[in-house]
Amino acid sequence: MNNNFNPTEPELGSFDEFDTDRDEDAVNKTGTTTVGITTEEGVVIATDKRASLGGRFVSNKNVQKVEQVHPTAALTLVG
Repeated sequence: MNNNFNPTEPELGSFDEFDTDRDEDAVNKTGTTTVGITTEEGVVIATDKRASLGGRFVSNKNVQKVEQVHPTAALTLVG
């Protein structure tokens, strides 16, 4: 067990730069932009409000994509 665990610090990971099994032509080049900013007073999380179908068509322009799941945690939705 990690004795230096701090629940307020993010876990840092990495992406495998040499992932040769990835088919770049099949990767969807669109996505949802999400930004999170921390300050001493709190956290700001922002995302776009449009919902898309298959990454090509906007199906709704007013979707709430930030959800509070706990008093100290939130998640963002994609699509």
